[in-house]
Amino acid sequence: MGMLKISRAVIAVSLVVAAVQGCATLGVQPRNRAEVVVKTGDTVRLLHMGSREAQADFCLGEIVPVYRWYAGGRYVKYRETGKVKITRYEGEHYLEALLLEGDVKLGDIIRKTGGCPAPLK
Repeated sequence: MGMLKISRAVIAVSLVVAAVQGCATLGVQPRNRAEVVVKTGDTVRLLHMGSREAQADFCLGEIVPVYRWYAGGRYVKYRETGKVKITRYEGEHYLEALLLEGDVKLGDIIRKTGGCPAPLK
């Protein structure tokens, strides 16, 4: 009877450890993103993919990483390929950015979790 309890305890601990490891690898997923749709020299034009306006999610002067996705087994994975600085807004869903470093191509995306603070009035 004692061996059965020990076996159940070992299985329970193993399941908890596996669940915690799975959660730790996923982390917090960014909710704000924009895709590179035009690249001219060091200037990049991005299409914001959210339901809110781009100004609500990306701040002027903000430096954000650029990612390229690739298939990595069962899940899509992202690799950082550069950094851009947001320089201006173009309408509700377009951004213009300056390439600061790296190799950015059409289809790459910028991602982040937080939005811009509301402007002071």
